[in-house]
Amino acid sequence: MYDRHLDAFIALAEAKSFAAAAKRLYISRLALSQQVSLLERDIGLKLIERHHHGITLTEAGAYFYGKALKYIAASRMIISRAREIACAQQEVIRIGTLPNFSLVLLSDICRAFRAKYPTVKVQFVERTLEEEFFQSFVYDAFDIAAEYMLGYHFDAGPYSYLKLMEDRHYLAVPARHPLAEKKLVRTEDLEGVRIMMYAEGITRSDDALRSYLSEHVPDIEIVDIKEYSSNLALKCEMEDTALVIYSMYEESFPDLRILPFEPAFPIDIGLLYKENARAVVQNFAAVARALYPPKAPSLSEDVG
Repeated sequence: MYDRHLDAFIALAEAKSFAAAAKRLYISRLALSQQVSLLERDIGLKLIERHHHGITLTEAGAYFYGKALKYIAASRMIISRAREIACAQQEVIRIGTLPNFSLVLLSDICRAFRAKYPTVKVQFVERTLEEEFFQSFVYDAFDIAAEYMLGYHFDAGPYSYLKLMEDRHYLAVPARHPLAEKKLVRTEDLEGVRIMMYAEGITRSDDALRSYLSEHVPDIEIVDIKEYSSNLALKCEMEDTALVIYSMYEESFPDLRILPFEPAFPIDIGLLYKENARAVVQNFAAVARALYPPKAPSLSEDVG
């Protein structure tokens, strides 16, 4: 947008010294002197007076300096505004994620989407707490809630839910836990066991499991959690506690033994977005649907 020799001249005019200006620009004194001399030659004006103690600006140089500052500021403003316009014109899709789980489905969906729509920018918005995650989605902090477990939050309202897969609960326990050597954990194995699971009211599947356990295992101790934080595995070990997880996220808990669990309560995993979502969001959902088409029979049919 402007002759870069202006930067050299401005630095020299402000520093009043070749040594100080060269240091500021991270170039040699000789290179700085050459750049200023080239600028003076190109515009046909003497801008500085050299002397033993540094430099002073000529009258023309002082005028040129003031206008150059305004010119550069205007140039940078033009560039900045042009970039803003370019970003506004570029389509962006914002995907909300929870960092406490290793994403399973989203990676393949994003790769396929980028291959089909290379000009669309994909941004990720992380929320650490499930409650903040839902609130952020409602207030448009992101367009899609990724790998969402269908819950109670969006029964009503203009929302679309795309089911991608059906999962089930597993039980994660520390290596020294009495259940650690089990191949399959059954209801009767949970007598007197302390387990951590989602607090009531977060997901339908966890609430169904909670109701079943409370009814069939009266002496089980259920500890409520509102998020799956990074310290849960250590907490399980320190407190000799089991943790209810979803099988697709077992790699998020490498220090725990992951055990199949019965009975099975189906967990719908998918994408949540607004019914009136922009075309780019609908396109993302279409790519996901193509990668993960509905499968039958479902786990819910087996459970009855």
